[in-house]
Amino acid sequence: MLCQGAVFRTAEPDSTHFGVAQVRRLLGALPLRIVHVVFAPSAPRPILLGLVRLENRGPRLLRIQYSELWGVEGSDYRSASGACSYETAEGTRALADASFVVRARPPGSPPRKGLALDLGFVLPPDSRRHLCFAYAAPKRGEGPELMVRAWRGEAAAELERSVASWLERLKTEPDPIAAYRRRFMGTS
Repeated sequence: MLCQGAVFRTAEPDSTHFGVAQVRRLLGALPLRIVHVVFAPSAPRPILLGLVRLENRGPRLLRIQYSELWGVEGSDYRSASGACSYETAEGTRALADASFVVRARPPGSPPRKGLALDLGFVLPPDSRRHLCFAYAAPKRGEGPELMVRAWRGEAAAELERSVASWLERLKTEPDPIAAYRRRFMGTS
């Protein structure tokens, strides 16, 4: 993200926090604060959802150029309104704007690496903006379109449902985060 001549990258966060089925990255230097959450819905689908909250805590308007990136590579790059995809040996990999209203757009030409969606907007003083993204990885022969549409505008509510569902399933565990990791990553 570009803001007032500064570059902010979630790959280099100020702090990272892990939760049940999610990772949160926090960035910011006053007046801007960014929270980027990527999580796995509790429904068994090959998709991750991303939520981004941008806060202007200052008294001046901020001009923001935001890019959501997914470091997946493949061939047969395709783009459409609010989405882009590559074909990989495992199937299509798509990055899509999953907000109620699609505002992100693919760059004018395919990125050299990975998938990208761009947004430009103004963030008024003392305000917040929420962005939602889907990272879809269906099996070979299946398309990502219906999967992404199923979550459009529902990412924030799905984060709440997924965390509540996992906490209920893991309620007997002394450390739900470690139990979740053991279940899906083979680690503690």
